[in-house]
Amino acid sequence: MAGVAIFSMVFNYGLEPGEGPGLIFATLPVLFAQTGPWVSVPFFVLLSFAALTSGISLLEVVVSYFIDEKKWSRKKASIILGGVIYLIGLLSAVASWQVPFTDGMGYLDFFAALTTNFMLPIGGLLTAIFVGWFMLDSIRTKEFGSKELLYKGFLFTLRYISPIILIIVILHGLELLPFMTYE
Repeated sequence: MAGVAIFSMVFNYGLEPGEGPGLIFATLPVLFAQTGPWVSVPFFVLLSFAALTSGISLLEVVVSYFIDEKKWSRKKASIILGGVIYLIGLLSAVASWQVPFTDGMGYLDFFAALTTNFMLPIGGLLTAIFVGWFMLDSIRTKEFGSKELLYKGFLFTLRYISPIILIIVILHGLELLPFMTYE
């Protein structure tokens, strides 16, 4: 719903929707300067809560690993790993710094492209392969809830269609598709 509202306002005011994170930090401040504080302040407060809660949930995975496997205390793991992640995240906040060997790409754009074009599709591909081919059928059916026709369609899609589509997405990110023109 928020996306529909924001893009409606962006197009209504004739602004450029931009791409990715640039929309939040470049286009939306201009938009909110026109709409006033009744829209901008609640939006950025809610955006801050969304970022904070997302960060906590992502940090929990790493912290849990170090608690379980390395026997660290929760406090130690949270402070050290949170600090490391915070320092790495600062690179994204400094838009003027450029990543070496990327033809002038900033850190925020680099991390956005890396995540969107490679990390998410590769993670999806590995998940589809694992769940489709290596997970026990008893666990899959328990999670899915049945073994009827819909389950068989789900399994076929997971084993054959999803990997093909995800490989195409990865090849597109690498600009290796022969039927596409890359600038």
